[in-house]
Amino acid sequence: MDGTARVQGAGRGRGHLGGDRPGERLPLRTVKRYLTADAPAAPPAPAKRGPGRRKTDPYAGLIDAWLRRQPKLKASVIWERLVAEHGFQGHYQRVKVYVRETGLA
Repeated sequence: MDGTARVQGAGRGRGHLGGDRPGERLPLRTVKRYLTADAPAAPPAPAKRGPGRRKTDPYAGLIDAWLRRQPKLKASVIWERLVAEHGFQGHYQRVKVYVRETGLA
């Protein structure tokens, strides 16, 4: 035995032991841990990150002003302008999330 086990129904519904593929091979130690009587009902939740400074925070006033002047301005255009004109180092996704959250567009 290679130290892994097949789990029937893995990836189907809540509380499954595997990933997204049915019959996925799991480490035998993991399977044994979930089959014991004192096993947790579900895997532990990933740690949540606290609210912190966003990459878009220093540019929030600028983005808001652009959106007030041009309400239909797309997040991709905003990101391109931030990078080209202001040296923004963040990813497009950060700008897209900020624009969606502000509700100005």
